[in-house]
Amino acid sequence: MIDMQRVINSDQPAFIVQHEDDAALLRQWGASVWILEEAIGLPAAEVILIVRGNGLETLKGMNLAFSGRVVDLGVNGNLDAYVTGHADPIALLRNEARDLYAHEEAPVSVCKVDPLKPGVPCGIPFLHSHLRWRPGGELVVIAGPYGSGKSSFARLLAYTWADHAGRSENAHASLACWEDDLAVIKREIARYALEGDVTGAMSSAQARRLLDMENRVHWTQRDADLLRDFDWYCKLIEHRARCDNVRFFVADPWNAFDSSRDVREIETQYVDKIMLRLQRMVEKLGITIVMVTHLSAKSYDDEGKVRPFRIANAFGSVNFGNKMHRGICVSRSRYLAESSDTGRDDHLILHFDKARNEEQMGIRGTVVCVYDPKTMGLTYDNGATAEVRKLWR
Repeated sequence: MIDMQRVINSDQPAFIVQHEDDAALLRQWGASVWILEEAIGLPAAEVILIVRGNGLETLKGMNLAFSGRVVDLGVNGNLDAYVTGHADPIALLRNEARDLYAHEEAPVSVCKVDPLKPGVPCGIPFLHSHLRWRPGGELVVIAGPYGSGKSSFARLLAYTWADHAGRSENAHASLACWEDDLAVIKREIARYALEGDVTGAMSSAQARRLLDMENRVHWTQRDADLLRDFDWYCKLIEHRARCDNVRFFVADPWNAFDSSRDVREIETQYVDKIMLRLQRMVEKLGITIVMVTHLSAKSYDDEGKVRPFRIANAFGSVNFGNKMHRGICVSRSRYLAESSDTGRDDHLILHFDKARNEEQMGIRGTVVCVYDPKTMGLTYDNGATAEVRKLWR
């Protein structure tokens, strides 16, 4: 039976713990201690709760937690180790105890924050002011109409990431591109690695370079009789990230994944659920996931041309824009030859529509370039960029 009068009158705090071994240790130090199950309904007094594992979450919703403060030992916490080296363990625990929500909400003055790390260059020099990879990963949406070049651009980002940012951490990229053949991917990687097709026999240096890039880029496939839905894909992502240091994933296109939507869910709810799951995986695993999606029919004018659009116009739901860290709109134009520096009449328009932290990830804006599939290279076109920026703001 708990002697509450003794607890209230004592100058020492009372302790409530989850485990008997913690209770025994505290009693050695002369503290008043109870196991959690014995203390339900404990009234206001100086009470310190010591929890391990998910004990903090267990306390939420219990009135008990509002009568005291908490010391969270963590998943693998050990009270003896926590106080090792301190002459007065009780005083230490009293000083370290915080209210139940202190780790989730507190004055800014006491919140700890790591210095903002600079973004990592994307590997395409003329895009560095707009595209720097966020350390710790990001969720990216690339949207564009059919035939705009969005898929080619997404794959090129994977190749350059694997070759530059990923190389520094010996990390790999992975492609789940359901509308492309492996033969196309291997040809692109070869052209990227060797800066074009190689006629005749490769040198030993070229062969090593090609093998290196093929090892750095993974290909995703699944038996046609099996579902390739997002539940399966998320499990694959987590396994590869944890076990094989794959840290850059391209999922292309969104609507080629089998839907697992409940019949009672509307499209917006389904997209919101999937994007939230992907966002949490990015934060937990420190990876980058690139989602490629088409535009809705409303993005075309009466002549079938694509109007300047925002990432919010992405097919399916505005929740593509709500949950992502970065949004890139991709379009294609055959009407810029007169303003072009290159004289070409086929241009790739890249509109960097959203970056959650522009100082770190790159500024919003529009860039026009020429894509050469024979070398997997992009060439900046200053004249065409100036013309397009009049429309894309």
